[in-house]
Amino acid sequence: MIVSNSTVLIYLAKIGKLGLLKKLFKKIMIPAEVFNEVVIRGKELQNFDAFIVERSVEEGWIEVKDITANEELESFGIDLGEAQAISLAKTLGVPVLLDQTHARIAARALGSRKG
Repeated sequence: MIVSNSTVLIYLAKIGKLGLLKKLFKKIMIPAEVFNEVVIRGKELQNFDAFIVERSVEEGWIEVKDITANEELESFGIDLGEAQAISLAKTLGVPVLLDQTHARIAARALGSRKG
């Protein structure tokens, strides 16, 4: 199991490789804000990757979790989706997939394992 932020899901879906995450990790956890960023806002913009990620959620191998972001993360200037992903990974004790350098720094500072 691993936690993912938005960008990883979006770009893997865009290139038709989202299934790699399933093969590698079996279960992907995402916070509610990542779902909102990728699926809800993505569908509003008619981004095809949003529909792919939504189907993966419906299939059950991507699971959405409600979580409150750790307040310490605000000082790193990361967005809510990244903050929730880091907090979720720390809560579950699993690695987190991040694409932004400042988000990885924040995850290390909070003691999360990065993927």
